[in-house]
Amino acid sequence: MGEIKETFGNTVKIETVEYETVSQLRHAIERLNLVLKASGNDFVVFPKNFPILMSSAAPIVAVNDRITSVGSVPSQEQMFAHIEAALS
Repeated sequence: MGEIKETFGNTVKIETVEYETVSQLRHAIERLNLVLKASGNDFVVFPKNFPILMSSAAPIVAVNDRITSVGSVPSQEQMFAHIEAALS
């Protein structure tokens, strides 16, 4: 993550979302629904379906609120390519 900040500075927002408490879960669901909608997906996440989704799809990586990777952590090279594409 540090290399991303060094390379792209404030043009990229890095956010990780925890979901251990009720307030964290609400925030995680809110962010995930925003990213899904921005990515053109009509699926809506609720507290009841969140665990099922996360057990099969985590991690979900988004650049500029658009999903770029589901189910695996992209390599640094892939992540840089996703960011560069999102910024162009």
